[in-house]
Amino acid sequence: MSGCKVADGYGTMLVTAVGLNTEWGLVMATISEDNGEETPLQVRLNGVATFIGKVGLAVAVLVFLILIIRFFTGHTEDKYGKPMFKAGKTSVGDAFNGIVKIFAIAVTIVVVAVPEGLPLAVTLTLAYSMRKMMADKALVRRLSACETMGSATTICSDKTGTLTLNQMTVVKAFIAGESREPPDTTEGLPPVIQALLVEGISQNTTGSVCKSKGSGEMEVTGSPTEKAILSWALKDPCRPNVREAVHICQKAGVKVRMVTGDNIYTAKAIATECGILQPGEDTEQYAIIEGRDFRSYSEDERLKFVDKICVMGRSSPTDKLYLVQALRKRGHVVAVTGDGTNDAPALHEADIGLSMGIQGTEVAKESSDIIILDDNFASVVKVVRWGRSVYANIQKFIQFQLTVNVAALTINFVAAISSGDVPLTAVQLLWVNLIMDTLGALALATEAPTDHLMIRPPVGRRIFIMGIISMFL
Repeated sequence: MSGCKVADGYGTMLVTAVGLNTEWGLVMATISEDNGEETPLQVRLNGVATFIGKVGLAVAVLVFLILIIRFFTGHTEDKYGKPMFKAGKTSVGDAFNGIVKIFAIAVTIVVVAVPEGLPLAVTLTLAYSMRKMMADKALVRRLSACETMGSATTICSDKTGTLTLNQMTVVKAFIAGESREPPDTTEGLPPVIQALLVEGISQNTTGSVCKSKGSGEMEVTGSPTEKAILSWALKDPCRPNVREAVHICQKAGVKVRMVTGDNIYTAKAIATECGILQPGEDTEQYAIIEGRDFRSYSEDERLKFVDKICVMGRSSPTDKLYLVQALRKRGHVVAVTGDGTNDAPALHEADIGLSMGIQGTEVAKESSDIIILDDNFASVVKVVRWGRSVYANIQKFIQFQLTVNVAALTINFVAAISSGDVPLTAVQLLWVNLIMDTLGALALATEAPTDHLMIRPPVGRRIFIMGIISMFL
């Protein structure tokens, strides 16, 4: 009786556990934990900032040492061409002023190296994309989720209501010793058989058929299966365009995996129809697996074959959580869709949690980063597209700013070594950066996504130096 709800009546209840000792308590404890992990973009930007800071500091120290040596050896001259320092003749005050000037030059080198406009560009890009994604039926609850979705390498999707319509229909029937496909026609059926079918369906369902008060049209109520039987239907068809959306993901290097509570045969049939399972893949080991089998393996064993999994049937919320954890440990950036309260741990654990706006529970929505307002998988693909646009725009801005900063750094470095002075002061450089960063960020942060973004592989969790190199290729 686990999982059943009491709708009416009286009874006696035995409480065996409360609080964190209950299943509900364990779910709430899991989603309340903050792992504090950084997003893939934050990792890369921190790496870029650290790299640039170290380079700038190293150059500044080198310049400072060289200029100090030039100063105390009498090679630094004033505007009249006379040495600024003479041993035993230059006062302590003048020597100190000379050292301060040299230190200011070194600080200028550091100012040139640091990309001050990067935070502005990142914030503008994320905010702009967040606003635009609303038009594509995606409500962003966490700003950084915009760019994280662009780094996604795999999507673990529900079946019912996301890949399918959650509207059952009959596609085949076996009546009076013969198969009927499609089963809508009653041609050739004896009247007695037709009457028995109508009576049998009517007596064995809790659904109902009635006329709508407003339009007068017939309405069918009940569970999806009951509606299907009353409407002579028994299959949950795929959503329109879902096969195309899955193909776009696969073309973009994002693997789509189906995780469902349905039996393995239903899951296999729907996965094949959606394009998740390619011809011949169903014969591969671990491509299709049941949740209880996946759960029975040790953590190390799961890591060995988790990349091969395409479909998981008969899965529990715990199985979904284990799958997400194993994929992340394998280096994947994982997106997960879910609509139930029990999906909350997996949504919380994933790099990007995607809850459903129509069928999703409040707990699922609170645990997610993005809410898909129309419950459609095609909208998930649009989120991936926008995420990649965010990453591309930030990458363009970094390329733009590093080009200017490297040029200014080179000019000041060469001038400081050769003449002992710099042509660009710290104030001038800050002014250039202010104008350049503001206008450059506005121009590059608001570029719309293009189809080209969905034909290149995801960046995943690549180390930051590879991202820097790829900017200039």
